[in-house]
Amino acid sequence: MIQFACECYGNYAGYMCQECREGFRGDNCTVKFTKLRRNLNTLSLMEKQYIVRVMNAARYVQSDYVIQNMTYSSDPSRDPQFVNASVFDYLAFLHYYASRMTNLGGNGKCENATYRMDCAHRGSNFPLWHRYYMILWEREMGKIAGNSTFSFPYWDWVDGGTTCELCTDEFLGATNVSDADKRIRTTNVISTWYVLCYILNECETCDPGISFALVRYPGNNTDEAARLPTAQEVDSFMALDTYDYPDFVVSSRPTSFRARIEGYSTIHGPTAKLKMHNLVQDSSNAF
Repeated sequence: MIQFACECYGNYAGYMCQECREGFRGDNCTVKFTKLRRNLNTLSLMEKQYIVRVMNAARYVQSDYVIQNMTYSSDPSRDPQFVNASVFDYLAFLHYYASRMTNLGGNGKCENATYRMDCAHRGSNFPLWHRYYMILWEREMGKIAGNSTFSFPYWDWVDGGTTCELCTDEFLGATNVSDADKRIRTTNVISTWYVLCYILNECETCDPGISFALVRYPGNNTDEAARLPTAQEVDSFMALDTYDYPDFVVSSRPTSFRARIEGYSTIHGPTAKLKMHNLVQDSSNAF
């Protein structure tokens, strides 16, 4: 299916090696530079609105990449079909694709455990993949903004409470609590954003032409994610010396950094309910 591909050398990157890799810029990609991620609480209203404007613009800028049509009418492992996408949709699809069952073909029994090979979760790639994914978001937003130093703020959420400082009208949208589905208030442009590839069935098919409304109910998602992690819980995995253990999957020993940060164990030992990163993800968002 792929006939040609570029292999970049030095500090060059991109599908045609037309860009500099992260951390470098200049005509020959030899100039080092460092991005600064600031604490969310130090950003002014104007700076928050700038970030939202750039992200919203990504919905209307066509990506250099295409995404797969993964409906029942398309077999992505044998006869892949592609559609154009905005930068926003491309980045959203990328997370879905990295998290879905790998396209191994077979007899259509996609619900079989053999096909459940998640390359972004449940293994050693978890922290590394998500870190790269965030860098990719920043790079794409920087291109749209014409600002190579564009970066997202970091959220210091370690309080064990239920307050979502991101979920405000001045930034990523407050929840309309009177709405039955808990959609974002229409006073924020983010209320017009949407979810792609929402998992509706075992086969996890995705029609890029179908979107779903964003919903959010901080602190009220499930009993598994009703609060944010505490400082003690964060310290518990930061103090671990071992990154991961063989066989580098969910069943690996829980006393590793990766298992603890991904949520397969707590300070009290292994858990059947996902904790840690899911506490942050699901206590502040319920999609």
